[in-house]
Amino acid sequence: MNTTKQITIILILLLSVIGTCFGYSMAESSRQKKEAEHLTERNAERGARIYVNNCRSCHGHQGFGSEEGAIGAKINSSAFLILEEDNEYGAEATSKFGSGGTPGYQDIRNFVRNTLRCGRAGTYMPAWSEEYGGTLSDTQIDQVVTLITTGRWDLVAQEIIEHDEENNTNPDEVILKDPSGMAIISENCGQYNAVQALKYRTRSDPRLNVVDGNENKNEENEVVTSVEMGPMVKGLPVEQFYAAACAVCHGVDRKGVEAIGSLPLLPSYLTKEDNFYFETLVNGRAGTVMPSWRAQGLSDDEMWNLVNFIKYTQP
Repeated sequence: MNTTKQITIILILLLSVIGTCFGYSMAESSRQKKEAEHLTERNAERGARIYVNNCRSCHGHQGFGSEEGAIGAKINSSAFLILEEDNEYGAEATSKFGSGGTPGYQDIRNFVRNTLRCGRAGTYMPAWSEEYGGTLSDTQIDQVVTLITTGRWDLVAQEIIEHDEENNTNPDEVILKDPSGMAIISENCGQYNAVQALKYRTRSDPRLNVVDGNENKNEENEVVTSVEMGPMVKGLPVEQFYAAACAVCHGVDRKGVEAIGSLPLLPSYLTKEDNFYFETLVNGRAGTVMPSWRAQGLSDDEMWNLVNFIKYTQP
């Protein structure tokens, strides 16, 4: 066999090996992606089961909390969404950790996980981690994190149907509307107070895109207008701060939440002197979930902005 034929055969064999490796690599990448999707779906399904058995009485059938008449915070929120391409089982993304006051997707996952593990002081939210006296393992907590951060509330709805049929449960009787038998958590293992949690609860919907540097559009290509700035609290317009930090107890419409006995915050109801409401913000209310907002980190000017908002601005 001459040298030219030998070289040709070697080249053909080499190309065959390269082609085989490339094809295997592509197939393996596709296999890993499908496996990641399957794992995420399975974890979300298990998270839905845990949510129905442990969480819906306080946070509502669909995670809307006080908007469903429950005593817990709203956790069905676009602020907590992590997109498929950001999933920890998928490709690395540049938004893993945010910058400045803007959390990235890993920051959001850590915040949700920490809340479940440690609970929240000054609220009815207990620590769920077995490490801190709760009933959930770290694996189970991560499954609930997956449910919340993927927004799979459709799985919760299906699980509720199956659970309630199997156990002959009346869903209208599941939601906890009277917290009188519950204790307010005095301390926890976490590091987020209400103000520190703001940047996570007010994170922009990750499905929105910046267009031409100054316009936000959603998935339907509809322009989302920005809020005109006015009095501010912790870098947010006062109405946004109220929605993020106060609405869970006093209602989105400021009419109070019957489930926890919170008072309306409407001009027609707030008939005392302004200083009374300022002092309430400064000192909180002992024996209730109303915190001292000075201790939470608000300045006097920021608390006065809140007083003016609730006393003199109609919903």
